Amino acid sequence: MTEWQDISTAPKTSKSILVWVPSNKCVFAVTWGEYHMYDESIRFGWLIFGGSARSFLNNPEQGPSHWQPTPEPPE
Repeated sequence: MTEWQDISTAPKTSKSILVWVPSNKCVFAVTWGEYHMYDESIRFGWLIFGGSARSFLNNPEQGPSHWQPTPEPPE
């Protein structure tokens, strides 16, 4: 298994990665992408894999602190 790395080094691509969110004490599979705000503005940030934006993922005080690549699938 790969070691956890600081979130500042995470690749901002459409490929999924795992992130650790201390405020939730949970690991999420996320991608980087655009999302639409209620005021119809468009922002870029972390999306739960599949396209769902969650406000805590992009909040510096509540968001992810570390990341790692997703593991290889089982055989």
